[in-house]
Amino acid sequence: MSRGAIKLFAILAMTGNHIAQLFLTPGSFPYHLFLTLGYATAPLMCSFLSDGFTYTRDRKQYFLRLVLFALVSELPFYLAFGHGGNMGITLALSFLALLAWEKGRKDVSLLVILATGWSDWSFLAPVFTIMVHQTKRERKQEALAFGAGTFLFALICLANGESVVHALGFGLAGVLRIYGYNGEKGNFPGWLFYGFYPIHLLLLAGIAG
Repeated sequence: MSRGAIKLFAILAMTGNHIAQLFLTPGSFPYHLFLTLGYATAPLMCSFLSDGFTYTRDRKQYFLRLVLFALVSELPFYLAFGHGGNMGITLALSFLALLAWEKGRKDVSLLVILATGWSDWSFLAPVFTIMVHQTKRERKQEALAFGAGTFLFALICLANGESVVHALGFGLAGVLRIYGYNGEKGNFPGWLFYGFYPIHLLLLAGIAG
């Protein structure tokens, strides 16, 4: 699968996850299925963020795009879920945490990780971004990073009173990334995910409201 194909899956899975949270009956099979599949999206985005951090020609511009994405998405996220802290904020902070880690400022990196405490996928997303970045796309190391991430997410599910089955979504992300990704870019427009995220949240908020 190309990067574009995996991102398309991530978009569809994320949408299903949000539909489950807003409209489906908690505890039902469709509810658990869509939640679980949707939980593959965040670790996939974190791993592609690591790629972008490595290969972008201009890290400043890359970061500014993440900040713009976060700002544009905040109101739609609030309208959909009734609270702030969209995933764009977490991704932007994950980028900063990774940058500080690379420069040897682990103290700053820790502070940035703590700053995600109020946003979606708090703590785990920046930690996992650093973990997967350290693997340098070495398959065995990447598998260990996804395994550790899946375990940590299972603990988070338990702590939040959710089913540990949801952690299978994290594991699915690892399978797609390690064994499904062929390294090719594909035809997926880079702006599509950034545009789709706030737009689909606005649509879902309108339907729910």
